[in-house]
Amino acid sequence: MSAADPQAARYTFRLASCYQALGRLKDAREMIQLLRDGEHYSPATLDVMEGGLLLGERQPLQAIKMYKRAEKNVDKHLAKINLQIAQAYILLKRWDDALVSINKELKIDNENPDAHFTKGEILLRQQNYEDASNSFLTAIGLDFHQPTYHHFLGESLYHFGEYNAATKAFESSIAIFPDNNKAKQRLIHLYRSHLNREADAAKLEAEIDTSLKGTIYVVSGLPRSGTSLMMQMLEKGGMDIFTDQVRESDENNPKGYYEHEAVKNLAKNKKWVPDAKDKVVKVVAQLLHHLPPHYHYKIVFMERDLYEIIASQQKMLERLGKKEKSEIFPTEMLNNFEKTIDNVKKWLTLSQNVDIIFVKHKAIITDPFSIAIQLNEFLDYQLIPELMVSAVDTSLHREKK
Repeated sequence: MSAADPQAARYTFRLASCYQALGRLKDAREMIQLLRDGEHYSPATLDVMEGGLLLGERQPLQAIKMYKRAEKNVDKHLAKINLQIAQAYILLKRWDDALVSINKELKIDNENPDAHFTKGEILLRQQNYEDASNSFLTAIGLDFHQPTYHHFLGESLYHFGEYNAATKAFESSIAIFPDNNKAKQRLIHLYRSHLNREADAAKLEAEIDTSLKGTIYVVSGLPRSGTSLMMQMLEKGGMDIFTDQVRESDENNPKGYYEHEAVKNLAKNKKWVPDAKDKVVKVVAQLLHHLPPHYHYKIVFMERDLYEIIASQQKMLERLGKKEKSEIFPTEMLNNFEKTIDNVKKWLTLSQNVDIIFVKHKAIITDPFSIAIQLNEFLDYQLIPELMVSAVDTSLHREKK
């Protein structure tokens, strides 16, 4: 498609908007570049659209730069620039800056439910639960049929100690979106711990059990981030491991890889997934979003310094004879790893059947027992922490920052 004339440009702009809504960000960016080349749309308008793409790609700093560049030359009411800048600051966890931006947006348009919801989210992160609740209530008053508004209202009311009101909010969220399992889990806790409604809790548990096929425990992370070590710890602690032992241990992983060949084909073949129910399976970070939605996943995600990961990756390839030693730093690999982590976090925000704990590789090396205690709590006390620590061999931490 060409944007050489005004008529084509209008269609190109609409197509870019559709691609953006569908999450096809690369295609949307190609359309925006066509529009820039055709010069039929103001650069500021295109900057706003590209800022949205950057937000979708979890690049908030670049998005803010784009919005700042555009803000003097666009209609702030239509573009909602301050709302989007606030959302970028939320990604950066810069709550004060986010609050300043969202207040600017509300001065321009006080009838925007998304703006009130975003303010509530910021106040919730700042632990200002009463004001957060008021913002969520305002958003609901402007647009009642958004389940997320009710869910977040429930969260803020719960922290504020208003358990009956929190219960009603979660119940409203489920009434609008019946598959909201996270809200159901919150309600079960409220029914049992604060309202003495055991029958209601049991009924809701049965609903979750019928909508999900069971729990699968997942160890994930980037390659060389310590996923094999975590699998060893969980096995030592007493959990069942889903592995075919096809990939044998070697100099790079002397204690084994704990992989299953079928998992590598997850994008195309999910027939093996039922066999992993109630077991621990290793799934590389790049494949997480291919996990089928009809299971509850408890994910242990390994975090390791990216420079250590790259050094370990390079050493592994050298040992396997697949790469000669090089003094050139692999910048592209670093960029790809950063994008993968961002994509995983974006996927998590959209996945209500997932619980996750992030575990730092360094923490396992320096204080394995504390990590074992945390994991045992996260994994429903199925483990024996004293046995887990025996899997940690500090001599295998060979590549350090």
